Amino acid sequence: MKVSVAMATYNGEKYIEKQLDSIRTQTRIVDEVIICDDRSTDGTVSMIQQYIQKYKLSNWSIFINEQNKGFIGNFFGALKKVTGDVVFLSDQDDEWYKDKVKKMTNLIRQNKNIQALNSAVCLIDGEGREKEVIAKKGYCNANILHKAVKENELICMDVPFLIKSNVSPGCTMCITKALKEEFLKYEKLCVTSKFPHDWFLNTLAGIKKGSYFYNVPLIKYRIHEENTIGIDTDTQEAGKINSTREQRQQIGEFHKNRAILLDEELTFDEKDKAYVKKYRRFAERRDAFLKDFSFRKLLCVYKNVKIYYESISLRGMVSDLLYALGLDQKLR
Repeated sequence: MKVSVAMATYNGEKYIEKQLDSIRTQTRIVDEVIICDDRSTDGTVSMIQQYIQKYKLSNWSIFINEQNKGFIGNFFGALKKVTGDVVFLSDQDDEWYKDKVKKMTNLIRQNKNIQALNSAVCLIDGEGREKEVIAKKGYCNANILHKAVKENELICMDVPFLIKSNVSPGCTMCITKALKEEFLKYEKLCVTSKFPHDWFLNTLAGIKKGSYFYNVPLIKYRIHEENTIGIDTDTQEAGKINSTREQRQQIGEFHKNRAILLDEELTFDEKDKAYVKKYRRFAERRDAFLKDFSFRKLLCVYKNVKIYYESISLRGMVSDLLYALGLDQKLR
C-alpha cells in the first residue's frame, strides 16, 4: 500500500517546520509527500526547499502555483499530483502524532468499506500548549462533532448527518485513491461554490457508506490568531450574540447554496435523496428568514424543526429568535 501526503501551504513559515518534522518522523514512513504552495510572500517555500535538501528527502516535492488559487483550489492541485493508494491531507501549521499514519492505514487495510477516514484532534495554541475544552453534552472531538461517540470507537457517518455537518477538520483525513479520483471530477464545482473540500470528500464517501470517524486524537490541531476555525472552545455567557447580522446572512446563504448543489449535482439512493430534499427546504426557508429576520418567516423554518435543531443546535435557534425579536443589539 503506497501512502502519500498532500499538503497545501501559504505564508506558513511560523509553524511549517514542526509539521514537516511530524510527517517525516512517522512510525510508518510515508512513500510520497507533495506540497503545493499558493504563492507565499514569506519564507515558506525556501524553508521547505531547505528542509527537503537537509534530510535528503527524494520522495518529497514542492510545487509553486503560477497564480494564487485559494485554499480549496490549492488542495485540488496537490491531490492531482499524488499517486498513493491512500492519501493523507495536511495543513501547514499542525503536528501529527507519531503513529497517525500507521493507525489510520491499518484501519483502512482492515475495513475495505472505508473511503474517507477522519480522526479526532487535540487542540493546541500558537505555542504548542494543549487547550482545555469544556466538553458539551452530546458532542465529542473537542466539541467539533455533534454526536456522542465513545473513545477509541470507529463509526460510519451516514448521509443525513453529513448533509448537516462535517465530521472533523480536513487535516485529520486520509482518503482512498478511488475517492480521490471521483472527487477530482468536481473541482470546478467545489472551487466556484467554495464548498470545503473535506466536507465534500466526506459527503461523496458517505453516499457509498464509506465515511468514517475514529475517535482517537491523532493530530495536534493548532488554534492561533492567523487561522479561521468554526470551533467554540470558550465558555460564553448564555444568550449572548456573537455573530453580526451580515455574518449570519452569509452563513445562511452558503448553506442554502450548498443544499441546492447537493440536491442537483450528486446521486443519492432513494432514502437519502428524500432527506437531502428536506434539508434543502429547511436551508431555503432559513435563508429567506435571514434576509430580513422576519418573525413570520422564522415560523416557516420551524416546519423543519428536527433538522433545524440538528443543524444549528438549541443555542442557534434561540439566537435566531432574538434576531427576529430585534434583541440582538442588546445582547452583545
